[in-house]
Amino acid sequence: MPHMQPRTSKLLAHDDASGGAAALIGPIPARYWMPPLPEVASHAMILASSPRANAVEVAHAVEADPTLACRVMKIASSVVYAPTEPPRTVQAAILRVGFQALRRILIAASTSAAYRAERSATEDLWVHALLTALVADELAALAHHPRGGPEFLAAILHDIGRLVLHLTDPQRAAEASRDDDGLLERRVFGISHEEISAYVAQKWGLDRAIVEAILTHHRPEDEIARRIAAAEQIADAIENGSANVGPPASDLTELQQAAVVDLAVARFRTERALFE
Repeated sequence: MPHMQPRTSKLLAHDDASGGAAALIGPIPARYWMPPLPEVASHAMILASSPRANAVEVAHAVEADPTLACRVMKIASSVVYAPTEPPRTVQAAILRVGFQALRRILIAASTSAAYRAERSATEDLWVHALLTALVADELAALAHHPRGGPEFLAAILHDIGRLVLHLTDPQRAAEASRDDDGLLERRVFGISHEEISAYVAQKWGLDRAIVEAILTHHRPEDEIARRIAAAEQIADAIENGSANVGPPASDLTELQQAAVVDLAVARFRTERALFE
């Protein structure tokens, strides 16, 4: 994906006293369609994030959306979680995957649904998002962070702004995406895809660190953003069919990077079908 160095935007807001993510970036103009986080997914995420979370309440929330409930059951039954036997209830599925993985499933499913709005034209964007997220997940695991954490969530949403621009004006979005330095994107639309992506993450209630990583992944300053940038570099090489993804990204050894590629590609083959 083309990289760009966005200029300071009027959309960037001053921090508030609480340091909440809501003050990180201001409203996006109404002419841009913002993919919503389904109400059921939002409610389930709030419950699952609570220190007092319990599987019964979260399961009841998920069951309010039969499609989402089926997806959770399908994923919990997959080889990803190596089940001895498929779970028979949503509650059992949630207990199997855990609240952290459930959050990942809800965000990934909601993101996939957004791309599905025009999947024939946006398939490449979805493939890039999922592959980058899986690579980022493996990079996080190398650093002894749990899979399905901030790196995965930031990576799967890092380019959803490109989808928004495509749905706004497909022809101009395609022209802007071919500009290697990315300046045309801002010139044409008056906004960058990173800003839109960060705003979507903020609107969906994700942590401030995730919003910041999305906003700065082309000029990474923190650990999460650096992993997203490295993951995108690796994902780009895989998508381009390169047998060699180039020098190790970030501080990886060649052996570590090769392992990350193998694991991410294997997971992609399995997980892509789970979110169709």
